[in-house]
Amino acid sequence: MTFKRITIVFLMIIFAINYATGNVNAYDVANAISKSLDSEQLIHFTPNNLSDFYSLSDDTIILVYNDQIVRKKDLDINGKVSLSSFDLYDRTSNYKTSSGIQEVIVYKPTKPTGMFTAVSYHTVSTTQFFQETTSYFFTPNRANLFIAQSQTNTFNFSLNWLVYSALAGIKYFGPYIAVVLGFKDLLTVSFFSEIAQRSTNNKCVNISFMKNRYGSFRAVKDWNCNSIVSRNGTQITNQWLTTTEKTEIQWSPSP
Repeated sequence: MTFKRITIVFLMIIFAINYATGNVNAYDVANAISKSLDSEQLIHFTPNNLSDFYSLSDDTIILVYNDQIVRKKDLDINGKVSLSSFDLYDRTSNYKTSSGIQEVIVYKPTKPTGMFTAVSYHTVSTTQFFQETTSYFFTPNRANLFIAQSQTNTFNFSLNWLVYSALAGIKYFGPYIAVVLGFKDLLTVSFFSEIAQRSTNNKCVNISFMKNRYGSFRAVKDWNCNSIVSRNGTQITNQWLTTTEKTEIQWSPSP
């Protein structure tokens, strides 16, 4: 265990004890945690079956993040990939053909008046691949509330809060709930630290949970506090593979 990780764990333990006894403000300790972190944005992966994952070829596409292709060879030994290390040419949009099939339409709807936060549910599918992504778009205040939930309750309670209580006015439906509720094993000290690194510096936060046949993925990154990428439509790649994407966005007045 590195000195940095030991420091983070120590801060988290102090956070839990002092917050429970009312001796410290959640913002103050989370801010201390954030100062011990790098600003690198990571995707974390947990395979459904480790032996099956090891048997895959290095070029196997294991994730589509927006239109960025992530292959097995992109992951490090700890199942992480840095967003800054992506091959910008290895994207689904670079493989499309002029086949006449409708292209995936990408747009960025901005938040309506009186709305501050949001949740989105996105699917990308081919004949052999299906992936679901549930993403939360939080203000600093809402992200700090999520961190506080994690320190005073179990991870299962934190997930239930995220799904059912974090955002007002959201229509709950099975698919996006199922994606999030299966993630308790991925809620770790580093996960909440990545959130705190942003929220305690007054940055809005985008938290994404992704699932496909290979495993589960999570990612935390900055959000511009205003707009969300929406991808809808069908396209054919130069390997004659039909890809269909759908996005549903729900805005919330929860600040």
